Amino acid sequence: MLVLIGLGLGDEKDITVRGLELVKSAERVYLEAYTAVLGIDRGRLESFYDRPIIEADRLLVESWDNEILQGADTALVVLLVVGDPLAATTHTDLLQRAREANIPTQVSDCTNLFRLIPFVFCPYSLNFSSFIHSFCSYICISIGCTQCFYYECCSLLWSFLVLIWTNYIYSLF
Repeated sequence: MLVLIGLGLGDEKDITVRGLELVKSAERVYLEAYTAVLGIDRGRLESFYDRPIIEADRLLVESWDNEILQGADTALVVLLVVGDPLAATTHTDLLQRAREANIPTQVSDCTNLFRLIPFVFCPYSLNFSSFIHSFCSYICISIGCTQCFYYECCSLLWSFLVLIWTNYIYSLF
């Protein structure tokens, strides 16, 4: 099984309990190290999680003969992602490739800035932009869409929804 785990806002302790349990029971753990910057050094993660962590650069994550997916059909493989595990198309693409290879997948979310900002300004509102992004990502993955967020219609819809949400936040001031 391939599991994407959101690490949170930049500290090794921001991972959820469920995410930590998955990390500790995984055969291999990778740290995606190019779509976002981790505020701490990888050694602190390894020390806290009590296991080695393989740094995954862009080539490793995006290659079609992906080392990360090798053996994930029979063993638990974890990819740690800084922040929201579905915020980058790289990650949704990796999940899609895993599903095409009949590898079970799972996403373990976390607290992240993308989900927190709307609640800072309006704590009783829906976190609209994050909800729409995650919803679109999950729908595209579940229906087998390999073009998620690449085509103009999806990009325009996403931009429009974010624009609406941003204008709403600014209207509060």
